[in-house]
Amino acid sequence: MNGRACGTLFKRISAYVAQEDVFVPTMTSWETLVFHATLTLPKAVSHEERQSRMEDVLRTMGLWRARGTQVGGALPGGILVRGLSGGEKRRLSIACALIASPSIIFMDEPTTGLDSFAALNVMDHMRDLAAMGHTVVASVHQPRAAIWDMFHKVCVLSEGYQLYCGRPDRTLAWFCDALGYEYDLIRDGAVSDW
Repeated sequence: MNGRACGTLFKRISAYVAQEDVFVPTMTSWETLVFHATLTLPKAVSHEERQSRMEDVLRTMGLWRARGTQVGGALPGGILVRGLSGGEKRRLSIACALIASPSIIFMDEPTTGLDSFAALNVMDHMRDLAAMGHTVVASVHQPRAAIWDMFHKVCVLSEGYQLYCGRPDRTLAWFCDALGYEYDLIRDGAVSDW
């Protein structure tokens, strides 16, 4: 990173949230966070500090009321365990990454498999994290307008090539004015040229 090999410092200041959640379906949200805190927090962190950190993270991610709810999912043999909703599971994944207070959070498709409300809810929490000083880097396919407007900077890619990088509110001007593409804006059922 920045021309240097990523060492232990980078691992301490960053976290990665994978696209697919990997949880034990029968564990509660709280138990899942305890497990991740045990793995990621230094041994010098006291029990009280650990508990306080876990409570803060669950509240930040809007999961405090679901702390006693099983994660849910499929057990071996196909037995299904009822539990958290898809959006709550995504927020729990993020909470697990936040437990170590990373400065940078990398997220792979945080809205995959979520309905539009849950996707907006997850991204709203990401915006809150950015406002608290975290750097959030996320890959998102086809975000709806409300999510697109939350980003401070975007990089539009197609087949691995960068098409645009900059502020989201300048994307249309880049494609239309600078590159000459046409865009029809639909407002109130009528089509108008952009």
